[in-house]
Amino acid sequence: MRVPDIKEVHFVPDIAGPWDCAVNHHGVPRPSGVEGLQYHVEFQVELWAPFAGVSGSIDEDSDYAQIEVANWRPSPFRTGVDLFTGNPIGNIFNGLVVNCVVADSDAQLLRIGFNITLL
Repeated sequence: MRVPDIKEVHFVPDIAGPWDCAVNHHGVPRPSGVEGLQYHVEFQVELWAPFAGVSGSIDEDSDYAQIEVANWRPSPFRTGVDLFTGNPIGNIFNGLVVNCVVADSDAQLLRIGFNITLL
């Protein structure tokens, strides 16, 4: 039996699109300046519910293959500064870290599905 090959994958979903939609829909004021140059879109997390799992794999001509998502965890949360108040803020979302296992020379992990609900 082959020793599992464990790879760490870091997902950082693009939140700019959903953020723009929410800001435009609810009339939330934007900081002055140009997004991406003078300020960045960030998400301060109060609660979150992550999930990750194998969404696609292939195993060609093998008697044994181990393909799995071994575990997932938050990437360390970051800190920043509120541009409106100047106050420090914490718990800035920085993605999800997923440990994947592929233990066979013919097996391939094709896709990892994930869902992250942020509140």
